Amino acid sequence: MGSGRHRTFRVGDELLSEGKLTKVAYLIMDGEVEVRVGARTNHPKIVATLGKGEVIGELSMLDDDVPTATVVATRETKVSLLTRQQFQDRLESMDPVMKGVLRVLIRRIRTLMAEKAEGPDDQGDWSGWNK
Repeated sequence: MGSGRHRTFRVGDELLSEGKLTKVAYLIMDGEVEVRVGARTNHPKIVATLGKGEVIGELSMLDDDVPTATVVATRETKVSLLTRQQFQDRLESMDPVMKGVLRVLIRRIRTLMAEKAEGPDDQGDWSGWNK
């Protein structure tokens, strides 16, 4: 998947921001990130912790919509970048039936992420986490 372009994020750096369009997807080469929904509220929720070999930003590359979550480095994190065009080039070679299945899955994931963001908060008060 690598594009030959790499980047390193420090602890606390945002790789993706909820609601802000991204132009790249990331393959985590080393490190760890948290995926958070409701990041701009006083009660964000951690929905996943991802590490080496995981991809982030792929939903936005697939449907041209904004990220449904904010992704923050919890350790120094090295990534390989994949541009929108590189992602689209790979997608174009995919079987049309599988592209249809992928679109359905994307809608379901986005719906689940929205529901998670609106659900009850069970992780305490995080006000100021991103300052």
